Amino acid sequence: MISTATGTIPRKTRKLSIPTNPTAPPKTAAATVMEYIVDRNKSINCPPPTQHPVEAFLAGIAPALKKLSAQEWHFAKAEIFATVQKFEFNMLNRQQQFPCTGPNETCSTGQPSPWDGQQSTSSWYGQQSSTSQSKENEADHLTLREYFQTLP
Repeated sequence: MISTATGTIPRKTRKLSIPTNPTAPPKTAAATVMEYIVDRNKSINCPPPTQHPVEAFLAGIAPALKKLSAQEWHFAKAEIFATVQKFEFNMLNRQQQFPCTGPNETCSTGQPSPWDGQQSTSSWYGQQSSTSQSKENEADHLTLREYFQTLP
């Protein structure tokens, strides 16, 4: 501080800059370039993360589906789910054709069975729904088409 007749004027003080790692020499341009090349080669040689084929297929058709009008999207969605339901139905039918081999195994016959005297109905795709089930249980047994029709 400097003293004057009117008061004191503060002096600027210097702050010393201390390197974070005093033992490491500064990086040269060549070292920076080599680090970049090594990182790039690692990323090129690394295989991409594995993705399930179904997810890859859906990601592939997503751009085309996004370009559809609302009406075209509705029809495309309906046809996609009709196709999926057809294959689910075939899979369920194949599973029901195999007999049970052991006494502790359970198998589905596709036939409605009364449960505590309550009525039960079987829909065309083989899933059972009881008339006394709560809304929560009914939500668990939605078909793909019903589920996706609830989405915006």
